[in-house]
Amino acid sequence: TNPTPQTLKFDPLSTIYAPSLDDKIIGLIVRKSMDGYDVDIRCPRKATLGALEFEEATKKNKPDLYLGDLVFARVKDLDRYLPVELTCTSTLVKKGWSSGEAQFGKLSGGIEVRVPLFFSRYLLANEEMFEFIRKRIDFEVVIGINGVLWIKTTNHKNLVVLNAFFGRAGYIGRTK
Repeated sequence: TNPTPQTLKFDPLSTIYAPSLDDKIIGLIVRKSMDGYDVDIRCPRKATLGALEFEEATKKNKPDLYLGDLVFARVKDLDRYLPVELTCTSTLVKKGWSSGEAQFGKLSGGIEVRVPLFFSRYLLANEEMFEFIRKRIDFEVVIGINGVLWIKTTNHKNLVVLNAFFGRAGYIGRTK
């Protein structure tokens, strides 16, 4: 007898992120401890960020993150049996965390927008979408490959518009 072939189902609107080494993600601080933080990265696995995993951080001079803070980080290490290890250090940009010019770190003053995973990948590959919007609205955006965007603008009305646009854009034209 022939066994039934196995099929793999793919849901393009999936929100479950599977981390890969060096992925740039946006995470939510969900627990604080003496040596670091637990971070929600929209993944079934636990993720941790060490307190000294920031450019130029020392025991006496390190960021003080709180529950609910958003961080832009990269996946540092993956082990099947251990939590995903995150870092806010860069292999390219060597600006200290306290300068405000570091590539990774705490994201302040903006909002979190969750989008389907495919849409965050689409946005990373299509910068022209942002050029079009920036002609009309002045804003900053950070894109996490894990389906989280961080958006910041000085105008509250524009923030509402951008939140609505990015929050729904990944679903346009996709009906069941």
